[in-house]
Amino acid sequence: FRISRNPIYLADSLIYCGIALLWGSLWPWLLLPAVVISMQRGVIVHEERLLTQLFGDDYRRYCGRVRRWL
Repeated sequence: FRISRNPIYLADSLIYCGIALLWGSLWPWLLLPAVVISMQRGVIVHEERLLTQLFGDDYRRYCGRVRRWL
């Protein structure tokens, strides 16, 4: 959590890429942007809103220091 605010979602994305490589298919790569956007808008934004409500300025400072993905 010092390098990325969302290391679990980052790991999920990397696992997805690994599976896409194993399959050797183009479809997972074409769908990757939709997967990332879905995580971003459907989960991460909601979680960040909750964390801001819970922790306020401390969380805002953390967001200023640590990037969302990498």
